[in-house]
Amino acid sequence: MKRLWKAAMGGLPADEGAWEWRYFVQTAVPSSDLAGKREDVYFPASCAAGLKLRNGTGSLEVKLRTGTLEIASRGVAERWTKRLHRSCTKLGSAGPSLELERLSMETGWTAEQLLGEGSSSPGTLRVHCQKDRKHMSHGEVTRCIFLVYQEGRTAPVLAESWQSVSVEISDIARLKCEVQKTALPHGAIVTGYPGIIAQIARRAEALLRTASSKGQSDLFADSKVQLLAGTETDDALPREKEVAQLSVGSSFLAQQIRNG
Repeated sequence: MKRLWKAAMGGLPADEGAWEWRYFVQTAVPSSDLAGKREDVYFPASCAAGLKLRNGTGSLEVKLRTGTLEIASRGVAERWTKRLHRSCTKLGSAGPSLELERLSMETGWTAEQLLGEGSSSPGTLRVHCQKDRKHMSHGEVTRCIFLVYQEGRTAPVLAESWQSVSVEISDIARLKCEVQKTALPHGAIVTGYPGIIAQIARRAEALLRTASSKGQSDLFADSKVQLLAGTETDDALPREKEVAQLSVGSSFLAQQIRNG
């Protein structure tokens, strides 16, 4: 993985990629944020494309899925390549935005491949992810707080807390062996960071649609806490509603909202 990242930093072609199996399990939103920890900014995209600014600055870090591997009773492992793209974002008054046409040209992926089926342009949401990471012998355990912001707004639309556990081994046989030995908690979602970012962004979009349909132009008043708790999410998104109900209600989120 380090060799791959160094190659990408130097602008060299990435190799065939690194294998990773990862799951996320939701936890209660803590009473304080992960002060002093890394905070990456993601542009919501497809489950096969991770588009982020590490610590919110610098070149766009692009993580593309180049393969998948079914593992019995443990879901799917994914193979990823990483590369930095230095001219694929621009900074405006509302914050950083994606230069999609240039990114598509540099990666060789279409807009739909990068952003997801039916998508042709970047949305207005940004997902901030605070990470407290602990490296293990074959992967990592990471506490994550996800805060979803809309362009031009200073308060989050949605906040969720998750724990991520990964197994990262280049040899497929060893990878399968370690994954089979790893317990999979009830309710865990087996996916990479791009996958969980896409799901969280969909939940935030559902909350915004609900607020718009109810004529709630000021989504960022104190009264929105109940809405964010998931009590009004789309009936068409039962899983999203169930998860969103666990997402909010902490003093941390309430303070973020009031500060906004």
